[in-house]
Amino acid sequence: MPCTADAATSSPSPRSVSLPVATEPSGHPKKIKPSRASWWRLGALILIHVLFLIHFWHWIAKGTTLTPVEPSEAMYTLELGKVNAGFVFFLAAILSTFIFGRFFCGWACHVVALQDLCAWMMKKIGIHPKPFRTRLLIITPLLLGTYMFIWPTIEREVVIPLLKWAQIPWPEWLFGAPGVRPQFQNAFMTDDFWHTFPTWQVAIPFFLVCAFVTVYLMGSKAFCTYGCPYGGIFGVVDKVSFGKIVVSDACEGCGHCTATCTSNVRVHEEVRDFGKVVDPGCMKCMDCVSVCPNGALSWSFATPSILTKPRSVEAQVRQSAPRRYDLSLATEALLLITGIALFWSYRAMMDSVPLLMAAGMAACAVYLVFRTFTIFRDANVRGAHAQLKLKGRITLVGWLFIVITVASVAAAAWSGWVRVNLWRADAIDLKITTPYDAVFSPAYTPSETDRAQATQALTFFDHAGPRPTGFGWQHTKERLVRMAWLSAVAGDRTRSEALMRQALPMGDPGPDLVLGLSRLMMLRSAPIAEVHDLYRTTLERHPEMFQVRIAQAELYANANERDGFLRSADEAAKQNQPESQTLAARIYQQLGQPDKAIACFTKAAELQPTSGPAAYELGMAYASNNKLDQAAIHLQKAADIDSTRPEPLQRLAEVFDAMGKPTEAARAREQAAKRAANQAATPPPGR
Repeated sequence: MPCTADAATSSPSPRSVSLPVATEPSGHPKKIKPSRASWWRLGALILIHVLFLIHFWHWIAKGTTLTPVEPSEAMYTLELGKVNAGFVFFLAAILSTFIFGRFFCGWACHVVALQDLCAWMMKKIGIHPKPFRTRLLIITPLLLGTYMFIWPTIEREVVIPLLKWAQIPWPEWLFGAPGVRPQFQNAFMTDDFWHTFPTWQVAIPFFLVCAFVTVYLMGSKAFCTYGCPYGGIFGVVDKVSFGKIVVSDACEGCGHCTATCTSNVRVHEEVRDFGKVVDPGCMKCMDCVSVCPNGALSWSFATPSILTKPRSVEAQVRQSAPRRYDLSLATEALLLITGIALFWSYRAMMDSVPLLMAAGMAACAVYLVFRTFTIFRDANVRGAHAQLKLKGRITLVGWLFIVITVASVAAAAWSGWVRVNLWRADAIDLKITTPYDAVFSPAYTPSETDRAQATQALTFFDHAGPRPTGFGWQHTKERLVRMAWLSAVAGDRTRSEALMRQALPMGDPGPDLVLGLSRLMMLRSAPIAEVHDLYRTTLERHPEMFQVRIAQAELYANANERDGFLRSADEAAKQNQPESQTLAARIYQQLGQPDKAIACFTKAAELQPTSGPAAYELGMAYASNNKLDQAAIHLQKAADIDSTRPEPLQRLAEVFDAMGKPTEAARAREQAAKRAANQAATPPPGR
């Protein structure tokens, strides 16, 4: 019985073909031998995971490590200018694809490893899902890759200048704040390795959807075909690559290569018609090379696919024949639009679903919608391993399939509705330009326009939130803070304070939230003890928040509470943080404890050895304590570090005067005068 294989996406051949059967001298069919390359590739993929674990362990053990070696990290380079390991790795992968072909995906991608594992497991239990083949949907990875890596630069360097030239305002309500050209900086090391990765609650569903569900529904490496933005980039580069799987005259057309290929490439037809594999979906897994009974296939440098033409008249006729697909072009266009809508709806669902997971979920949902449509259209429909409809009757599995489809679309509709409400709220929020200090002033009264806009934005936020006011998910800390701001703009300070208190325990509150809450408390004349309690509890949880320490110290100082003021200094002095050390030193100075002040200024200078202001303050502390030799040393250091400011040299001249060194004092004053003149001649930034 002949083997069958589905056509490659670009193939003009029928959707299923019978492969020629190579026979032994005895007349029996040749068995497809196991691929030796699979074991080498398995070893490479295991090594990738081992290297990741070593990388993760290094971060845990040392506290700082190389930034993640992930292509997605390149976005931070292109948008923010942070040159990291992921960006360099992505460039290297693109370059290697251009030279050698698309090896990276097959030999170094952890998602491909999981997809292959899923396909292998399903094969062991007798499930052989059919590849889902389309013309239009396969462009989605390229669209995603363009959105992630190319659009930000086009927006910044082309679209925004054109809009400025045409005097058309940037549609911030639609695209967010306009991008600015980044200043590139070294960002190869990080002390928060997991910052750009999802939590385990998101990572597990991500791998289940993108590496298992996609394969079950749409065939081997389905996520690569319909959801991977990196694959979209690599696929285009592979079209102009020189590294190809080529064929020799020893080929008998047995089809072992096609039957073995896990990338759904019709190898035997491509090498017959082109002399090489030209499908960009080929990931150079080398299985076809390994299983060829005649050793006819090999990897070699060859003419790029984009320049390759059929090598015979017969091949040209076959390639120009009408192509047959499972779907009409109109149906594919409708599914593409549906997929884009589903992707937008799923992305950021529950404030958790990342871009790649949304792409996988949308691809699965599109397939579910299409297959459900065929259940109602056709008399017989089969899924990956079971009959969905037989002789006009929907089976139990078919009804379950329909229920899953309805649930998937309903979830997307719900998430899309929430996201539309959030988008409308943000668009209105952007119109409010009332200054912060005005809103938080004692005499603030909102204008009718501000009140109406803030109230309308809050209504949309409420709709997007949980019950009883909405039908969405829980608000994030950032959104609660924004709602608190809108409530304050609308004149509802009671709700504003309540929202801030709701956001306070949600992770790191940030100094702005704490200080904003304390300002609201003071506006309603809350007891000072209540404000102190807010500062105290915040600093117990986040001792590094020096801005709150400053506010706490100021509160003690304004109330003339010397003991509390001193406690603020003592607590700040315990923090291994330059800002806290500087705060403690200044308090000690005010309380007449110069030795403690000098100790803290010294610690602050040690923590930031290249800071001119830190050296300057230490020098001034020594000078005020009449320790002139030390004062001169640190003021000179401040002048050397900050080579444009005249103040360190001016103070240094005064110290030299006190030390009885008129020559040195005159030299310092002369240098200070030159710096002052240069400052006066230099226009301020922006002019």
